[in-house]
Amino acid sequence: MTSPADRAIVESVRELAHRLGLTSVAEGVETDEIRQLVVAAGFDLLQGFHFSRPLRERDLLDYVARNREEGSADEGRGGQGVVRLEEA
Repeated sequence: MTSPADRAIVESVRELAHRLGLTSVAEGVETDEIRQLVVAAGFDLLQGFHFSRPLRERDLLDYVARNREEGSADEGRGGQGVVRLEEA
């Protein structure tokens, strides 16, 4: 996401989501550089290999508990463990 065209597309998608009252999720965050860019662009949540590889259910629950204990599970504003779970 380093070209001006890529940034324009990403920022436009985020703006559209916010104007529609939706939560914006940046998926595919694989490096700290990309994390910094999408945080600066104003995304609400981030997801990708930078935070974790896919996890089995038990491993996910352990990951969430561990990150909450460490205080790093947050809503996407720069934390290392971005997790938001909603009960059905």
